[in-house]
Order: sequence, then C-alpha cells, then structure tokens
Amino acid sequence: MCGGRSGVLKEQKGCSEDMISEDARIGAMVRVGESVQHSELRGLKGTISGLWGHPQYLALDVLMEDGSLRLFWHHELEEADGRGA
Repeated sequence: MCGGRSGVLKEQKGCSEDMISEDARIGAMVRVGESVQHSELRGLKGTISGLWGHPQYLALDVLMEDGSLRLFWHHELEEADGRGA
C-alpha cells in the first residue's frame, strides 16, 4: 500500500498515489489511475487544460494524447513526469 498524502504526489515502491486537488495545475502531465471506472482509459496520459469546482475537490479537463478532451475528478489521476513514466 502507498504511504500517506503529503504535498506533492510521491511514488513509492512502484505504486502511485492519487493526485490531490492542491497539486493540480494547468499544463501538468497526468496519467489516468486505477480508480477510474472506464478501464480503457486506465494508464493513458494527458495534460491538464482546465480546472473546475471547489479548490479542495476539483474536476479537471484533460487533453489526452489522442487529442480528445476528457473530464476527470482529481482523485482519478496521477502525476506523470512527461518522460514516459
């Protein structure tokens, strides 16, 4: 199991934690996490292009690598470093 949330998203022992609202920013690279309902989206990457809702519980517009625009809750995403990780 991954460790607790503190500040910027951390990867520990091969697992990633969900993004927290405070870490979300336009232009950040993200990966769709395991908690998303649509299994075909899991692991896909994109870039945050919009933030919606209360700062403590955001919905995020994500421009996917295939050019589509999708809306996710912050907890459905993980930070991606842009280097293929």
